[in-house]
Amino acid sequence: MKQSGEGATTKIQPIHYPKPDPIGYIEIIESMNRERLALELERLTNDQFVMIGDNGNTDGGCLKVRDENGARINFIKVDVIKTDEPFLKKLKRAPQFITRWWFNFISDITDAFGNRKVLYDEDFKN
Repeated sequence: MKQSGEGATTKIQPIHYPKPDPIGYIEIIESMNRERLALELERLTNDQFVMIGDNGNTDGGCLKVRDENGARINFIKVDVIKTDEPFLKKLKRAPQFITRWWFNFISDITDAFGNRKVLYDEDFKN
């Protein structure tokens, strides 16, 4: 387990199916619920989970997973962490950057017209 913040604990779960395959998310939820049942704790529902990532294409795959009540896994999209890379490496990754930009643009349009709550840095300043 990795401890972070004020008493908050996050367990890193190993998966066998890569993102964005929904089976990987289902595998994590089932694994955590098996552990909870062993401790005689109540089963968790999808809306009690959260996926945090910088890429809606891969990390957003969690939105495809619904439980028996129709609840989805929550997804929090964060900004990409900028790293210093040599110019040639950046050039090599240009298709990835363009694709990410395009899908982020589409996601922003969906957020603007859909029923989604978009959180900004100001929302976390308390």
